Amino acid sequence: MSKENNETTKEGFVNPALQMYESAAESGLKFQEKFLKGVEMFAGLEYDDINVTPKDVVLQIDKMKLYRYRSPKKVNTTPVLIVYALMNKQYIMDLQQEKSFVKKLVESGLDLYIIDC
Repeated sequence: MSKENNETTKEGFVNPALQMYESAAESGLKFQEKFLKGVEMFAGLEYDDINVTPKDVVLQIDKMKLYRYRSPKKVNTTPVLIVYALMNKQYIMDLQQEKSFVKKLVESGLDLYIIDC
């Protein structure tokens, strides 16, 4: 019986485990490249306009703060309370002024409150 290449089985087919390993390694490398490109992109961003919609702290208990956003016009008198994910920060809703969810709500005339923990 002749010695066989480590990459093939007795039948001459590529070992399925080796194919799976190579595929996983390629996928891992592609993911790593995408991840590094994303890190480079975010590292180059300027964060000057984050969380700039005018607001006041109306209540603070330990680390919890309740903010009320200043609205130039209050069309709706019923207050709206946003309870954002307690593991994240509330400013995620107010990242870029041209795309800010909070800014859009305030400009529409809502009396807006948000909790930050």
